[in-house]
Amino acid sequence: MAMIGNHSTRWKANDAGRLPTPLSAYAMAIVVTVAALLLSRLLWPIISDAPFLFFFGAVTISAWLGGSRPGMLSAALSVACVDFFLSEPLYAMFTTTSDLLKFGIFAAIAMLIGWLEDNRSRSQHSLWEVKNELAVILNSVADGITAQDASGKIMFANASAAQLVGFPSAEAMLGAAAVFLHHKYQMFDSHGQQLPFSALPRFQVFRTGQSASLTFRMRFVDTGEDRWVSLSASPVLDAAGRVKLAVNIFRDITSQVEREQDLLRYAALIQNSQDAIIGKSLDGYITSWNPGAQALYGYTAAEMIGQPIMARFPSDIAARELHLLERLKHGEQIKHYETRRCHKDGHNVEVSLTISPIRTARGELAGYSTIERDISERKRLMEQLALEQLRLTTILNAIPGSFTRAPASMMRASNRWISSAAMPNPCWATRWIPGASSPTSGARSCPKKTGSAPCARPTWPMPKGFRGRLPSVAWPKMVASCTWSPTIQSSQTSMASALGPAGWCWM
Repeated sequence: MAMIGNHSTRWKANDAGRLPTPLSAYAMAIVVTVAALLLSRLLWPIISDAPFLFFFGAVTISAWLGGSRPGMLSAALSVACVDFFLSEPLYAMFTTTSDLLKFGIFAAIAMLIGWLEDNRSRSQHSLWEVKNELAVILNSVADGITAQDASGKIMFANASAAQLVGFPSAEAMLGAAAVFLHHKYQMFDSHGQQLPFSALPRFQVFRTGQSASLTFRMRFVDTGEDRWVSLSASPVLDAAGRVKLAVNIFRDITSQVEREQDLLRYAALIQNSQDAIIGKSLDGYITSWNPGAQALYGYTAAEMIGQPIMARFPSDIAARELHLLERLKHGEQIKHYETRRCHKDGHNVEVSLTISPIRTARGELAGYSTIERDISERKRLMEQLALEQLRLTTILNAIPGSFTRAPASMMRASNRWISSAAMPNPCWATRWIPGASSPTSGARSCPKKTGSAPCARPTWPMPKGFRGRLPSVAWPKMVASCTWSPTIQSSQTSMASALGPAGWCWM
């Protein structure tokens, strides 16, 4: 801590100003006492009425440099020097009772000085230890801490404050003026509006005497770097109750704000998802239920949160689902698992599940989330398609003669070609046509008869790559209708519904 560090260094020097060994302390007591004697002899005509004047100073210096015991030595030497070298008769000691009383009073005062100085020294040392401990504590705090006076001058700063504001050290920050600090960065609120520096909490502290706080985005002018800062300020009052200092405590909350923004984005995605997204605890209780889940199953979030997930399992698959939950407890991820779930009205919903584990920052398993998608319509269409294919196979097997079915890709191509030709009730037919010049020959509109007249060359191309594999036929042809063939006339309606706008016919 810069301010505390500076003061504590001075206090430590004062305490260390005492002489390091007892011998040197006692020697210094003798020296200063002799110096007091020489000064007294030199100035005796002036100070004869106060013979102990300089000796009080000698005792004080001895006690300050060495403690109470060197002070007491100086006091004893002072009494001897005054009585032997300065008081009448000279070079005689304690000749009168008044001398004894006078020297006794001086010795008592000197001892009091030594005791007071010793206590002062111990108190100062204790204060230095407390200040040093406080400095260590404040320098260990991750939050920035500063103290400013009413003019904005920084009276105190810790290392974290210097680092957060962009100074190389706390000492460098202490020497900076408030105006210089304001040129280092800009402030913006959560909506992106720039804030004046008068919005800082310390201004409110000095105006009202009350604590204040502010959260803002700080942008460094030289680098363009942005940081989110939470700042609070509290008053320090003097003896008269006036605000003397404003103590600022500020914290870099950039990572916290970014996490909150990510959570808000994820929450918006979950809330607006068409799929059901459900959170569950490790013991199988529902912890979250989005609107997609409500739309899919009919239950509201209030009805489902806190309920066991088992309540949503149809009874005939409950055992299998319990085994699935056991796999999840080991951190396994399950993708595209098709199953059923119960709707609020009682019917089962066919769903596809993707289940993922939820882990803490330390990687510990905390629960799991499920994305559930309704596949009822897809399943219904697949079942309908299977039934139609079965019907078609049954019909084709009942028709005498050679018959084959076109691949799906070829059928799609033919459908597009037939649609562009705009022929009424068209179908694919095979027929031997004498006189056909090449496999690309076709028919624009073949007559409904079994004659052998060749068809005219078509004005539209046949589907690319289309080649039939009928044993008695050379090339497939396009005709307007299949109704002229008595053999398949009875099955025309069924084939049309099964094959759509185009299909194979036998002639």
